[in-house]
Amino acid sequence: MFKDEDGNLLDNTIFIVQYDFDLDDAYIELPENSILLMQGGSFTNGTFLLNNTTIYESFIDFDEVFNNIEFRNPWKIGTTRKVSCGL
Repeated sequence: MFKDEDGNLLDNTIFIVQYDFDLDDAYIELPENSILLMQGGSFTNGTFLLNNTTIYESFIDFDEVFNNIEFRNPWKIGTTRKVSCGL
């Protein structure tokens, strides 16, 4: 999903997400220093392998957009995570 035609990860790239994806218990490895720009859509049922990744979101409920998603490896410093407080 995040590789070029030769199978190399697309480092230093902005990926725009606008659709819903069910990972079906699979994993996605995000390229080094990439940005996941959420402009709608969601991910469910899987694992993200982060590589100094930044996630910019335009939503309120992080857990709804990343439902049943496990994150591994470090986030890029400055990434914010909005979580609803139930008020």
